Amino acid sequence: MKSIIITGGNGYIGSAICLKLYKQNFNPVILDRSNKLYLKKLKIPFFKFDITKIDKIFKEYDCDTIIHCASTNSDISDKKKIKNYYKQNVFDLKKMLEKCSNYKIKNFILISSCSVYGNSDKKLKENSQKIPMSHYGIVKLIDENLIRSFAKKYNFKYAILRLFNVTGSITHKNISIGPKLKSKAILSQFFLKKNIIGIKKNP
Repeated sequence: MKSIIITGGNGYIGSAICLKLYKQNFNPVILDRSNKLYLKKLKIPFFKFDITKIDKIFKEYDCDTIIHCASTNSDISDKKKIKNYYKQNVFDLKKMLEKCSNYKIKNFILISSCSVYGNSDKKLKENSQKIPMSHYGIVKLIDENLIRSFAKKYNFKYAILRLFNVTGSITHKNISIGPKLKSKAILSQFFLKKNIIGIKKNP
């Protein structure tokens, strides 16, 4: 079975994806700048460097699929750091995609964000107008367009997931991913609006 590269695999979302793949007998390979490993006990292969050096993984593992979760969290309120923020999140992605084309990647999944739609009170659909209001949203929209362009040029399949608020805790044996206490990130919004919350147990 071919391996699947997860960039940003040490983050909250990336770790949850890796665990899901692992439990379904896939072979996840983590690429991340951070040493923080939720899944250390599972001994999932881990490479600590930025996404522009992805060719090192291709040379060691038989991979044809990438799930791109990596996103640099920079203090973009500081104007001096905005340039570096765009470099790490846009130009580094472009370099990575160029290397992927050399290794004939077949599938690419981008973890994007609902922030590409901006602040809208309307019910959103996939093709709703996109007016990002933050650097984070702008970067995600640029990344989406980059991937579409490369997919068309190099003939690989892609999917874009625009996630909304992501929260919750995942446990597997002695592994815990996410907040140890009950998260209030989304709950407070529902309570203020007096909405009903549906709870589904994670299988």
